[in-house]
Amino acid sequence: MAAEKKRSVSGSTYVVRNAPSDIVRSRPSSAPPADPRVEGRTSEPALPPPPRMPKLGAPVEEVVERIERFDFAPVTPRSTRPPSVPPRSTPAAERAPSVPPRATSEETRRVASPSTPRAPSDQAARVSRPPSDETFRTSKVPSEPAPRARVSTPIPPRVDRVRTDLDALHSPSLAPEAPPTVDPIATLLLELCRSSPGDVERLRPRLEREAARLLPELVRHFPGPVWFDRKMPYRRLPRASESSPLGAALAMLGDVAAPHVEELLVHASPDVRFHATLVATELGRPELLAAVAQLLLDADPGVRRAALGGVDALRASPTYPHILEGLRRTASTTTVQQVWRVRSIEALGDLGDALALDVLVELLGDDDRTIARAAHDGLRRLTCHDLGSMRITWRRWAKSQGRRHRFDWLVDALADRRPELRRMALQELRRVSGHDFGLTEDAPRTSFVDAQAKFLRWWQSRST
Repeated sequence: MAAEKKRSVSGSTYVVRNAPSDIVRSRPSSAPPADPRVEGRTSEPALPPPPRMPKLGAPVEEVVERIERFDFAPVTPRSTRPPSVPPRSTPAAERAPSVPPRATSEETRRVASPSTPRAPSDQAARVSRPPSDETFRTSKVPSEPAPRARVSTPIPPRVDRVRTDLDALHSPSLAPEAPPTVDPIATLLLELCRSSPGDVERLRPRLEREAARLLPELVRHFPGPVWFDRKMPYRRLPRASESSPLGAALAMLGDVAAPHVEELLVHASPDVRFHATLVATELGRPELLAAVAQLLLDADPGVRRAALGGVDALRASPTYPHILEGLRRTASTTTVQQVWRVRSIEALGDLGDALALDVLVELLGDDDRTIARAAHDGLRRLTCHDLGSMRITWRRWAKSQGRRHRFDWLVDALADRRPELRRMALQELRRVSGHDFGLTEDAPRTSFVDAQAKFLRWWQSRST
């Protein structure tokens, strides 16, 4: 039985046994408050918890951002167990070593005096402080004792990028992507836009079959790719089937496309109005005449020229006389804007309205000299004669020639001594009759005089 000695320190009784193992045990009168951070700590540091697995539904950037917010201080645990394996939960008694270490006299004094602060030793510093690169290079222990390492949950190593392969996991939530649906209208429209002027006819059966669904798309994409550049110089206007594939399709659909073409005639874009006028001209529907005639006052010269051809092609419509009457009224009304009056005068001369002769003669004396000059130009285009800008001279000519047909005015102009008037008369006769009888615009005056009899014979044969 080993000898026992009692020693009193600060009101507490400690029993010191001289055991072979030199273990110093003590029982204080009152136990110090338990530190939850130190309680259950052993000589072996606790293993770090396993790293948190990212959610499969969360994006990679969110996982990386959440991981990068931690402080990645290098901590090297002594255990060889990988950090991703959680420590096995065992009682505190099992975690204690089976053979306690020998206590030195210095440690005995520290245990005997609990109020004395515990100084770190070199051995504790070597155990708690992780090795650094400098330690491995010099193989020396630092001269100053390092502070005691904070015992906490080790932080997992830095993860620069987290990538999850959902296909490898065979997730049941992933549904196979459905094949893209093919829209027959879009396919037909694309094929139509890629066609050349001679290829639209082969699409007629499909265009007529899908007309109800195709017409809104044609209107929305009109005029589409064009085959005719209206800004380049040209001698005659093309047909709609020769200007653009979408225009050719609208002209091919016929009466069902007429309401949609009427909407395009009032479009904000002049290009759309120009090509829509060509479609309306080729359709030849009388209900489109009013909308086309309104474009005779358009601000774009190309649209006005296309509208002039459309109105001239619809002369047989019962609405045509009312269109001419409206133009005459617009030209002679002084309260109407000047630009509209000028465009109405130009349209009356180009359309060859013989009833506008008296109106244009009276406009020669208008107070607005712009209107007077426009009336003089209109009389030259209407009669292919030039009697000057004096109103009295034109009144005499109108009184003597006004009852004759305009075709007779044009035939008489072929013998004029001024070449520009002869060429103007030949162009009008060619447009009205469709013949020129071999006469060219640069032919001598004698050839024009000889052609007068040919045009008169054609006119008499047509009248009979």
